[in-house]
Amino acid sequence: KLRTSLPYIGIVGQKKKLMITSNASGDGKSFVVANLGLSLAMVDKKVVLLEFDLSNPTLSEKLNVTTINKGLTDYLRGHAEPEEIIRRTTINDNLFVMPAGSLPENPSELIMSDRVQELMEFLTPLFDYIIIDTAPVGLLSDGYVLSTHCDASLYVIRHGHTSKVSVERMDANNRINELKNMAIVFNGIKSRGFGNNGYGYGYGYGYIHKEKETKRKKSLKAQV
Repeated sequence: KLRTSLPYIGIVGQKKKLMITSNASGDGKSFVVANLGLSLAMVDKKVVLLEFDLSNPTLSEKLNVTTINKGLTDYLRGHAEPEEIIRRTTINDNLFVMPAGSLPENPSELIMSDRVQELMEFLTPLFDYIIIDTAPVGLLSDGYVLSTHCDASLYVIRHGHTSKVSVERMDANNRINELKNMAIVFNGIKSRGFGNNGYGYGYGYGYIHKEKETKRKKSLKAQV
């Protein structure tokens, strides 16, 4: 569903750069990045995932990409070129990842480098989709900087984990530091066992019971 919704937030054609972030660690942003990337790769799209969470990278591990000596941090420092750090995953031939590399002491300063824009210009003609996994914006400003290089941003909220206060402050924060063309992904919703074909979710509970109640009232009227 997320894959087919991308055109509605402007990710279509030459607009192919998408950033995914969240409020805090554990909301599932890297999980969404990995699975969305794989979903796109499975429909024969060439996808590259950028592990720009330079404080707590987990994307490479999720994709079973072994740690290498060079990564995005080396590129940003001028110690590597893009083609040196692009890795094809073993999960799908169309899915590539650029690992974070060695963790820096100053990730935010590195991300403000002009080499980020140069990297986007290098990747754009090579891939159908460029997806950036960045640090949570509730903790660091990295996402706001990277968002300026993208065509849209996804903000992951996890049911039962993301604080209500952070959700309430989302609009106010976005007016001060804008995430470009932002949309929300609601992650971690549990099925309650209702709905046709076993695909019902929590929101269907009230609807189904309301429908049953309406039928029951019609039946009572008929009996009267």
